[in-house]
Amino acid sequence: MKADTQSVLEEVTTYVNNHRKQSTCTEEKTARDGEQVSYSSSKPYLHPIPPLSSDTIIIPHASSFKPPPLFNQFSPVPNKLNPFIVVVDRLCGEAVLRGADVFVRGVWSASAGIARDSRVLLLMDLHRDSQRGCLYADYQGEAICIGQGVALVPRTELVTATHGLGIRVTHRMGPQAPPLNGFLPGRLFPQNLPSLLVGHVLAPLPGSTVIDLCACPGGKATHLATLMRGEGVVVACDRSRKKIKALQTLGETMGLLPSLCPLVLDTTHPVLPPSLRHRRHLPSSHPVAVLATAPKNTDGLPLVPGFYPETFDHVLLDPPCSALGLRPRFSLPVRGQDLDAFVAFQRKFWWAAVFLLRVGGSMTYSTCTLNPQENEEMVRYALDTYSVLQLVPAEPRLGAPGGGKALSDEERGKVQLFLPKGGGREGRREEGKEGDLDVSGFFVAKFVKVASVFEGKEGEAKGTAWQDERNDGDSGWKTGGPQGEEEEG
Repeated sequence: MKADTQSVLEEVTTYVNNHRKQSTCTEEKTARDGEQVSYSSSKPYLHPIPPLSSDTIIIPHASSFKPPPLFNQFSPVPNKLNPFIVVVDRLCGEAVLRGADVFVRGVWSASAGIARDSRVLLLMDLHRDSQRGCLYADYQGEAICIGQGVALVPRTELVTATHGLGIRVTHRMGPQAPPLNGFLPGRLFPQNLPSLLVGHVLAPLPGSTVIDLCACPGGKATHLATLMRGEGVVVACDRSRKKIKALQTLGETMGLLPSLCPLVLDTTHPVLPPSLRHRRHLPSSHPVAVLATAPKNTDGLPLVPGFYPETFDHVLLDPPCSALGLRPRFSLPVRGQDLDAFVAFQRKFWWAAVFLLRVGGSMTYSTCTLNPQENEEMVRYALDTYSVLQLVPAEPRLGAPGGGKALSDEERGKVQLFLPKGGGREGRREEGKEGDLDVSGFFVAKFVKVASVFEGKEGEAKGTAWQDERNDGDSGWKTGGPQGEEEEG
């Protein structure tokens, strides 16, 4: 959140109350028709634990939607309470259950006769067996009900428009949460609590130099920039130009440019080649100087091939992962070999993170998965591979200790593991204890760099790989990195 905390809290509270009043009006009408629904009166509040209390507003969800007597979740049919049916795709359905309204791009099928203000039963398609845009009478797929809503546009727009809201969701098959899309732009950024914790764990001071190696869509990078109060620089990297342009727009909206610097860069190879390594101590090698002297493309983005080693105060590594901790999820198309591929890909970023981090600097590693290979076992890999790294407590502490056998008891106590309520993995605490939060699955660990990679056995091993003739010259940064990491990919 980039604004006065108290004023934003007041606006959020008003918005949430108004949203619940609207739902209550619908509730009173449907209750007369036989439905039973209720809402919690809990209000938004500032997170009680410093430093989160300075910028974190918790919006509690209300109670779940209780379906009416005529309702069958797995064989939904139109009825007197909801004469029309709209089917949405899986991604849209999952977003609805997280609190979103329905955008027209997510509509898969719809009943004939839907007009503005029609009440509709919302279904989520599971397998995409039918054609998008078909009449519900012709829908042949498998779907389950996820809630109810009111159409904001007629049927023709629901199935043909390419952008805009289509349905205001009034009840959800799950905890009720207000939609936050477009609410207080530039002043409020919705995030899951564990994701927001990452910035406070890294804890960059104003004036720091930070690189986020896998920044998009940008929630963590923008949070880091706000924590630094616009002083210093957060280099937010992604190899996709389209994603970086979207992040640039977000940074403009939040008023974070130029301290937030979106950059198109393949961060499996972001370190400049060995022929330039001797310049890493010169003022011109500082990341701010590198960015200031770089040419820019037509979008105003700097064209930077890489950075000098050991020049960043902080590194954030939140790599692509199997995302097994996200919820709600209705499809998990991840196989065993896919998990192995994620692990191999994630390891490609570690050498870059270690080389870019200055001695005495800190880095944070995080994932939104429950897979131990990508969490505790990845921490073990990092400690065994890079002796210059030291595991330190990830604080402030909201999650539970890590699980599994890859780490010692002491090491497990330094990392944080978040499990959804009802999760069964080792490391779960008793009800009401540390780590007992109704959140998505998440993992976070923090490291400090205690020595240079150019000293001792670390320097010998990586330095030798860097001297490979294939990696020298102008194109060296594109194919550089330890040979072992290249082979594992």
